[in-house]
Amino acid sequence: MAVPDFCTFTPSHKPEQDGFHREPAYDPVHRPQFESGSEAWRSRVTRVPWAWSFEYRGLSTSNRNVLMTFWSDTVHNGASVFHWTDPTDNVAYYVRFTSQPVDDLEPDGTGLWRVKVQLQQALGTWE
Repeated sequence: MAVPDFCTFTPSHKPEQDGFHREPAYDPVHRPQFESGSEAWRSRVTRVPWAWSFEYRGLSTSNRNVLMTFWSDTVHNGASVFHWTDPTDNVAYYVRFTSQPVDDLEPDGTGLWRVKVQLQQALGTWE
């Protein structure tokens, strides 16, 4: 089965830069402290996946529906891996949703949506 690409919006829409976060998905260092006070830090893993959180603002209802349908039908409520390109560096990653996108109407009464998205890099071979 081919890995799907992240959904596209018409017109094109990018996530807001304000509040866009990319960071390691977890701390890879094990830091045990011994009774004597000494420490023996070591890495738990050889690779640490990236995690992203960001928000789309001003989405039309049709674009909001495209995103929510992608989440529910295409990637099976976040269970499947998909291609996504980080807009900050244009590097493509295999990722999964870490939770359902959260959608709210914009508070200005325009009928537009804001949708919060959380992704995590899916390490492995997906081709």
